[in-house]
Amino acid sequence: MNSIKFRLFVYYCAISFVIFGILGVFLYFSLEDIVLKSIDNALMTKAKAIATLISEDEGINFKVF
Repeated sequence: MNSIKFRLFVYYCAISFVIFGILGVFLYFSLEDIVLKSIDNALMTKAKAIATLISEDEGINFKVF
């Protein structure tokens, strides 16, 4: 199988694999960062709300980072 068609097919598959692999890794880390920041912001908002409710109930000042 030394035909040009076969070699072009193999090169095309290899190049596609590399390009899609790089794209997949880039998207994985980009989306991971976005999702984790979103979760952190949501948790911080809930923590501040809970700290406010507790401090209003007991008259204590809690500081949330």
